[in-house]
Amino acid sequence: MNTPFANTLYYGDCLDIMAGFPDSYIDLICLDPPFNSNEKYNKVFKDSGLRIDPQIKAFDDVWLWDNTSAERVERVKNAVANPDDLVLDPFADCGTTIEAAKKNGRDVIGIDILPFALRLINRYRLAPNGITPLPIEGVPVDMDTARQFAKTVPFKFQDWTISLIDGLASNPQKVGDDGIDGFGMFLNTPDNMDRKAIIVQVTGASGSQKAKFDRLHANIRNENAAMGILITLDAQTAQRNWKHTLDPVRMGETTYAPIQCFSVEEYYRNNERWDRILTLPSLANPWTGKHMQQKILFEA
Repeated sequence: MNTPFANTLYYGDCLDIMAGFPDSYIDLICLDPPFNSNEKYNKVFKDSGLRIDPQIKAFDDVWLWDNTSAERVERVKNAVANPDDLVLDPFADCGTTIEAAKKNGRDVIGIDILPFALRLINRYRLAPNGITPLPIEGVPVDMDTARQFAKTVPFKFQDWTISLIDGLASNPQKVGDDGIDGFGMFLNTPDNMDRKAIIVQVTGASGSQKAKFDRLHANIRNENAAMGILITLDAQTAQRNWKHTLDPVRMGETTYAPIQCFSVEEYYRNNERWDRILTLPSLANPWTGKHMQQKILFEA
């Protein structure tokens, strides 16, 4: 069977992506669409100190995904899918379906509207289990494609760049957000302040972004945040000379700069390692409020 789309993760709306598949192309569809019932939800950022409402919610009415759940999914796939069949998960999420399919010799396609989820599937589901990470379609792979991405789909560029930094989440409000494109939260409250929220501002424009830096500086004060991260396309070589009046963040013996810059250019220059660019304290998982660890990312 010719399966040119197989063994690939896709970033985007599953309806748009599936429209490009040939008829009778998929052998098995395994999906668990989000319930989105708004019942018993908990706002992860409710104690962050932010004056704004991030609208990022961790729902209580979701299935528990743990090792037992993964084993059940694996048994179902073995029962209904033949070796070399093509399995589709249009809501890839934490990657349980992708992992189970690859472990059992099935070709697979995963789709998710969050680039964060797709990156974590490769990093935490496949690679640790000896499975070759899958290519991700729909996201930049170098500076040239990043520039084009920023130019043609600026909101997707925002979501993608924020997803590169573990512990940050995009602001679902894209218009009228006062330049606040994402959020994060420290796992612990700093020693020298009673707030622990991070706000993120993204720009896909080229050149110096000193004006964006100044706007982020004002937003940190206005929104009562502890820290701000400015994400840019080009490296901001003059940022060390940019002035601010914010207090540093102190955690024990360590002090963190209250405004930090992260660029896509530096990201690729540092082998796609955000931690070589930013120095951050431990961050909470945006969806659970717990520590950003592998088991917490995928288990309730």
